[in-house]
Amino acid sequence: MSKLQAATPEQLQRLKLEASAYFGPKMLNEALLRLCQACGSDSLDQFEKAMVDRIEAMHDDGRANFETLKEFAIEQLYACVREVKSSPKVKQPPKETKARRTPGRVG
Repeated sequence: MSKLQAATPEQLQRLKLEASAYFGPKMLNEALLRLCQACGSDSLDQFEKAMVDRIEAMHDDGRANFETLKEFAIEQLYACVREVKSSPKVKQPPKETKARRTPGRVG
């Protein structure tokens, strides 16, 4: 019998939360890396802004600590975006050609 089949509903809920807490950031990191590889780092900045706006706009009157949860979520988002931006796998925007040229070179 699987451990999941023998688990109580409370144990299953705890396991789901643990799985989300452990694997969620890893999946987000990989998804953002792939986004950057496909669309460039500008797309990462757009995603970050959109997510921060969305998190800040959320409301849950049933949770006393919801504002604190939102702060932690935004901090985690910033940390994940920083990690992705520092990855060597991220496509960097090309430098301006004139800035790369040796002074005096034509063309």
